[in-house]
Amino acid sequence: MDIIITGLLLGGTYALIAFGLNMQYGVARIMNLANGEFLVLGALAAFWIFIADAISPILTMLLVAPLSFFGNWLIYKALLRPLVRRAKNQGQLEVDSILATFGMSFALVGIMVSIHGEYFTYSYLAEPFEIVGETFALNRIVAFCFAVLIGAVLWLWLYFTRPGMAMRAVSVSTEASGLVGINVPKMSALAFALGGAVTTMGGTLISTFITLDASVGVIFTMKALIIIIMGGVGDIRGAIVAALILGLVETAVARLIDPGLTLAAAYAIFVLVLLFRPPGPVRKEADMSHGSDFKSLIWGAVLLLLAACVPLVANGYWMSIALTIAMFTVLATSWSLFSGPTHYISLATAAFFGVGGYLVGTGMSD
Repeated sequence: MDIIITGLLLGGTYALIAFGLNMQYGVARIMNLANGEFLVLGALAAFWIFIADAISPILTMLLVAPLSFFGNWLIYKALLRPLVRRAKNQGQLEVDSILATFGMSFALVGIMVSIHGEYFTYSYLAEPFEIVGETFALNRIVAFCFAVLIGAVLWLWLYFTRPGMAMRAVSVSTEASGLVGINVPKMSALAFALGGAVTTMGGTLISTFITLDASVGVIFTMKALIIIIMGGVGDIRGAIVAALILGLVETAVARLIDPGLTLAAAYAIFVLVLLFRPPGPVRKEADMSHGSDFKSLIWGAVLLLLAACVPLVANGYWMSIALTIAMFTVLATSWSLFSGPTHYISLATAAFFGVGGYLVGTGMSD
């Protein structure tokens, strides 16, 4: 019973996090890989305000929500709307948005690390609360209750208001929605901004019982993706069920096997869902032109000769810069070789890069 209730409490908070990405991708058609970083921003704001003035993270949630809404609206208008306008098809938009938001996630992580580069946590409602004879942390229960409340309000707004119904129509078909007079760009911007605000609110709630740092956002992005793929894009009820399943699985693995394997369990679910559902949207329509192959080969040879001369003329400082450039060139080339023939984007390329470095480092130390 303890595992079930703890898993449901965790899954309820995960559902709120997934709601944000679900709206951004389901309506605006933007696969926002910086979604987790906005969650961390909300958590960091709750931490700062609580430490500085002992203000409840619940009140902080109400403060950061409109700020996040406005910030995400600006990001969509300035950065993502041009990608929507130039995209020739849905596949190109998804690839462009993935790359743009992937880079944005690194920028946000860098900003947060420069502001607060350490782990952060605080004690809020860290008191025991008994349910059916079992003791649970009160902060988890409060976070779950507010997540349910926010999710219920969002569901009511989507299904019982005209803007909500217009947004659901856009999620079904942007072309048909435009034909019946719905302002698709406006609804897309609204959905992206609202999704970012909901994710930030989830961050303030989850900060009450989880220790975080600036670089942990990618983990929550992956979990939101798992929930969306399991529950269905744009389906709030499916997202709720998928989030509860994920929370139960993570809790069971942490209690029965090893807490360190919770992320591996989540990734296993991700892979299984991808294997047994229809192919995902991350598909690129490549136009591979071979007309300039010879010219590219000549330029490549020249650059290699110049690179070979660097150790002969460069001092230690410039040599380190040259090695850094070479390292990133190899990494980018491997990504290009992978994605070109297969038409898939591999976000795990850097992981293999790290595995190679780890193996070499381990061998050298031995």
